[in-house]
Amino acid sequence: MAPRDELEEQAREHADFLLDYLVQRSESVDYRQGTFLLAALAAELGTRVQLRCWELARTTEPSWEIAGSEAETLINAAWRCMATIAGLSDQEDRHTHDRQQQLEHDIAGDSDAPDDE
Repeated sequence: MAPRDELEEQAREHADFLLDYLVQRSESVDYRQGTFLLAALAAELGTRVQLRCWELARTTEPSWEIAGSEAETLINAAWRCMATIAGLSDQEDRHTHDRQQQLEHDIAGDSDAPDDE
């Protein structure tokens, strides 16, 4: 097995690639959606880690169950992060919508006002 430092560096490089490929160059997601996408990716990766740990526990050493349980923390944290991002995005969208409606109301109100000539 490669030294952990090398694997961590390789993981960072892959993360940079995925960030660039899936989010920064994408025309289909904005910054907030890209942030949600990254959290969803973390949850999916956590699930894959957990399944691999459980497989190792089943086929080699039962103590791999501990790592599988720790992966659950990653999965849960990613899902909580996704929920928070979604809630904040919805809140921001509502505020933007409310401001737009207020602006339209103000403009419509100004056009109804009598001229001061």
